[in-house]
Amino acid sequence: MYGKRFYRQGKENIKCNLQEACKKSWTQYGYKKTSVGELGRQVGISKGAFCLFFESKEALFCEVLCSVQEQICTAAFGIIEKHKDKHGVAEAFIGGIGEKSARVW
Repeated sequence: MYGKRFYRQGKENIKCNLQEACKKSWTQYGYKKTSVGELGRQVGISKGAFCLFFESKEALFCEVLCSVQEQICTAAFGIIEKHKDKHGVAEAFIGGIGEKSARVW
């Protein structure tokens, strides 16, 4: 099913690279202007080979969105653990999470 090139480069490596490329592209160009062909070009696969990794652009978007959401939640819990009083939690949440979520994208 996967060509020799995919085995050499590693299927998971390609999938991770596609996720990183889409984060950057959606941050810079938005969802509609990001194309599967361009994402494939960035990671060295064809538009057709993209479908070996994700069913669609929407499926990739959902996976990336879930990953980013998990990173934000992890950051939030870390900040809340550091600042357990009610003012510290609010301050950390408003200031810290906004900064961390901006860095994720």
